[in-house]
Amino acid sequence: MADYKHILVGLDVLEDGADRVFEHACQAAVENDARLTIAYVMNVPEFTTLERMDPQGAKELKQEARENLQQFHAKAEERGVNNVASIVDKGVPKKRIISHLSKEHNPDLLVIGQTRGSRFYQLLDGNTSNAVKKKANCDVTVVQMNDEPVKA
Repeated sequence: MADYKHILVGLDVLEDGADRVFEHACQAAVENDARLTIAYVMNVPEFTTLERMDPQGAKELKQEARENLQQFHAKAEERGVNNVASIVDKGVPKKRIISHLSKEHNPDLLVIGQTRGSRFYQLLDGNTSNAVKKKANCDVTVVQMNDEPVKA
């Protein structure tokens, strides 16, 4: 196992499977006595559409995301991670993780989650975890967020 000093975990704090990704990152941070940065990238295209359709709903969702991120931050400290930071970023998650967050924070390890979305969606939009794995300049761990079978 590599010796990691800084772990960046990209969480979709609004997804149920985020706990699995978070627990994996926390365990790695504790085992390595590493700094942990918890990052949530607010998907701007999706939120922009929601804001047009339901401004109050979008506001509530943003607030829920911030609160969930704060809860993850507190849980990391409870689990013994000594140095925790949390950030909210905006943009397209795979692009922001690769082009901005990993460069700005310079982690030794990126931990991200993968849902098994439909093959059609992955063909149209691409897969965030695969894009990050290909372009990251550090080790990447992909954690399966759910037990759903791959949908055709």
